[in-house]
Amino acid sequence: MKTIDINKLNSIFGEEGCTSAHQLRLSDTFANACFLHLSGHEQAGRKLIMELFDQIGWSRRKTYFLDLLDSLNGNEKTYGLAVNAHEEIRALFD
Repeated sequence: MKTIDINKLNSIFGEEGCTSAHQLRLSDTFANACFLHLSGHEQAGRKLIMELFDQIGWSRRKTYFLDLLDSLNGNEKTYGLAVNAHEEIRALFD
């Protein structure tokens, strides 16, 4: 199973987030989407991720984002826990 470096996504959240609270919302959204996908709601999880990627600059990072989406199956927990989300969001994966 192919895995993508999520540190790059954390960096993108840092660049695109105007404040630390905004960065946290981006991370929370991504982690929630990973959880939805893991829970069997693949379409909802992917839709949320695509909307997030649109918001943070899909056109400039298309290759990275497509690679991440292609590798999502089986990596949802790894990816969801790799971003800097709230502890309550991270606890969903327990």
